[in-house]
Amino acid sequence: MDKCLPIFFALSNSKLVKENGEVLTQAELIKLWDFLNLLIGSRYSTFIMRGESNENLKAQYRFNTESPELLAQCIFMAGEKGRICWDQIKYLDPDDTSLDNFRSICKALKKDIKEGCRGNSNRTHKMQDFYLRNQQFCNAFELTDDLVCIYEQLSINDKKRVNLYYLSIAHTINSHKYQKASSFVSTTTNFRVADQFTSDATIYGWVPRSQMRKRLKSIEFVVTENYFHVKRLGLPYCETPVYPEQKEIALRCGILPHFIIGSKVGRYFYVNPAIFRSMDNMEKLGTFRKLCTFKRNIICNGLEVDQTNFEEFCRKTNFKRFYTFDGNEYEIHCLY
Repeated sequence: MDKCLPIFFALSNSKLVKENGEVLTQAELIKLWDFLNLLIGSRYSTFIMRGESNENLKAQYRFNTESPELLAQCIFMAGEKGRICWDQIKYLDPDDTSLDNFRSICKALKKDIKEGCRGNSNRTHKMQDFYLRNQQFCNAFELTDDLVCIYEQLSINDKKRVNLYYLSIAHTINSHKYQKASSFVSTTTNFRVADQFTSDATIYGWVPRSQMRKRLKSIEFVVTENYFHVKRLGLPYCETPVYPEQKEIALRCGILPHFIIGSKVGRYFYVNPAIFRSMDNMEKLGTFRKLCTFKRNIICNGLEVDQTNFEEFCRKTNFKRFYTFDGNEYEIHCLY
């Protein structure tokens, strides 16, 4: 029950509306209820939240909470994208398994840690605490050549996993340079943390847990606390995350609209219309086996989102890039 408390409170204390601002009908309310029960009743889904500022919303979509219906339509079509999609500047690619790219990742992480520990701000104190808790990890990047020798022997998939892990830490450190071209979007499982970052808008969604993703891969994300694979490979890892209290899950490239339940703006909760389409399709199923397959598919692959003319839509926003994922590889596409 604890995992669903944030979304439960958000829905209970809000006026539930569609993306155009109309109040949900009784039938739509029941469909939302049935959909949430699919997620709540599964041990393979984890609810996530992301608090977002008007400044960042406008930088992406050209709209913010001052135009909540237009904002909702953007979120439910495009989701939220990492900063690599906001500009066309160079970024560190997790899928690049060359030794030069790995050196660049190690160099960037080393610099981010050092710069993060300088100064006297609250963030600096947290970074200094992170350093004290993870001295072996932080100091390991002083000997990059040793790390490269280990990395060179790994399989391509293991190299990609290491790249993702290290870049997710750089993202969490949130250095001024890396945040401009980060390939992640931060979410949390703690609603107090989401509220702490902004009170403008909060996006609610879910991610499929790793047990199910072994069978069907639909999105990639990193939980820094899950360092066991990197440890097994013999490379340095964090004993504890940069900000343990934030309960962060870093989603690669962005939050797909297929995994968004809705967004809360003030006292209004805008519900993803894809929920109603998906539940309409569920009502057509005639066997228990088909219903079980439907539930598993929803949790792992997300909702049925109509993204017709998606690239044309993106050109109406401030995005400079968008990404696709075919179950094996992420690909970044330039719009201009």
